Amino acid sequence: MKAGVKMSITSRAKKWEILNSLWILFTFTLCFFNWIGFFYISYKVRYIKWSLCGLIYSIPFIIVMIIGKANNLVGILTLILGIIGIVHAFLIRNEYLIRLDAIQHGKILSKSEIDKIILKHNLSKSSLKDYETMETIKSDIDVKHNLSKEEFVKNEYNNSHEKMTDEENTKNKIVDINIASENEIANLPGIGLILAKKAINHRQTKGYFNSIDEFAELLLLKPHIFERIKPLIVVSKIETKHENNSENDKTSTKSGRIVDF
Repeated sequence: MKAGVKMSITSRAKKWEILNSLWILFTFTLCFFNWIGFFYISYKVRYIKWSLCGLIYSIPFIIVMIIGKANNLVGILTLILGIIGIVHAFLIRNEYLIRLDAIQHGKILSKSEIDKIILKHNLSKSSLKDYETMETIKSDIDVKHNLSKEEFVKNEYNNSHEKMTDEENTKNKIVDINIASENEIANLPGIGLILAKKAINHRQTKGYFNSIDEFAELLLLKPHIFERIKPLIVVSKIETKHENNSENDKTSTKSGRIVDF
């Protein structure tokens, strides 16, 4: 069984089945001539039931022939029976082809035998679809397993490069809380604008933070937030004006001139 090849319902070629299905074209004329197709197949396979169906589908045509004109009722009846006739024709197509093939081989099949053939055909179609699906999945798996060594190395390199880039970006995002702007502090995880303002006010008042712990205590940070921002912040040493003046006073005292009396 080759994937992609359509299966025939009979032992005949697909061309034979198509040629013997042309009677379905009559059904697209709706109820004015669709009954011809059903009388035709009934005659070909000697199956009276389809003649009765043809008689029902011919009712609108018979009414028009009797009264000489079509009215709204005839129009509605024509449309309804016409659509039903089209669907009906496609439903019985396989059964007709099986009966016709059997008669041309000198056989007459019962309804149960025909149903078994149709059921077997439908199961074969399902198996074919399953086979095609499995072939598609297998092809996808083969493509994945056939990745070359060069592609594998390239993927590994790209992953390592992305990891290094992420680490560099993390380092570049480190914030010095003694010189950072309000927005930079606010962008730290779990800080926000309100706490950032509080930190800036403290810095403007005191001049600097002595440590990261002081920063956390001032803002009353929760332990898990503190652990998150701890790798992202640093505290630089800031010398205040008061400290500079003290150093200058000490230097001036030590550099005085010694006088002997």
